[in-house]
Amino acid sequence: MAKAVKNSAIAKEIKKEYLREHLEDVRRLIKDWLPTLKAPPLTLQKGIWGWESVYLPAVMQDQDNNHILRRHLKSRAFWSHYANWELRLNNIWHLTKQLHKDANSKYPKQSGNRQTKYTPEYFTVALWKGFDTANGLKIDDLYKAPEDQQGVSYRAYKIELSATNEKERSLVEKEHRQFISDLAQNEVMLQLVQLWQEVSTLQTQMYSIGNKALKSGDILYSCMFCKHLWQ
Repeated sequence: MAKAVKNSAIAKEIKKEYLREHLEDVRRLIKDWLPTLKAPPLTLQKGIWGWESVYLPAVMQDQDNNHILRRHLKSRAFWSHYANWELRLNNIWHLTKQLHKDANSKYPKQSGNRQTKYTPEYFTVALWKGFDTANGLKIDDLYKAPEDQQGVSYRAYKIELSATNEKERSLVEKEHRQFISDLAQNEVMLQLVQLWQEVSTLQTQMYSIGNKALKSGDILYSCMFCKHLWQ
C-alpha cells in the first residue's frame, strides 16, 4: 500500500512542487552567495592591516550549503577557479603575517640619532600604504599634527608620539614615506600584490560563470536533498 501511495499521481505532483521549491532555494542560495566571492580589501581596520583570519564565505562554512552548491553548480571551470582562489587566499594570509614580522624586525628604527616614539600604527599604516603603492596607487598627502599637537598622525592614525614642531613632523613624514617605499619593494610584498591581482581576476571569472548559470537555469542537477524528487 505504501509503495502504491508513493507512486501515485498525487505523490508525483507533490514531488514536483517540492522540487520546484528546492530549485528556487538553490537559485536564491547561489544568487546570495556569488557576491560574497570577493575577498575583503587589504586595508587598515581597527588598527590592523590585513584579515583576522583567512577569508571564507559564510555559506561555504555550512556543510549542507556547500554540498548543494557543488552539486547544482556543475561547471568544472568554476570550481577550478574556486580551488585556485581558496589557495591564493590562504597564501595571501600567510604573506601578510610574514610582512608584519618583516616590518617590525627589519625596520625597527628609521630616525638615526633622533629619539622617536613610534606607535604600532607606524608599522601598520606603512604596510597598508606599502601594499597600495606596490599595487600602483598613490599615497595620499594626509600627514598632520594630531589634535593634542603631540607627534604625527596619518589620517586618524597616530604614528609617532615625540614630534612637537613642524621640522620634527616633516622628518617623521619623510622617514615614514621612505619606510613605505621600502616595504613596497619588499619581495614578499611584490608576491602579495601578484596574488591579489590573480585573486581579483579569479573573482571576476567566478562571478561571470555563476551568474551565467543562474540566468540560463543551468542548475538542474541532483543533490542529496532532491535526488529522490527527480525519480
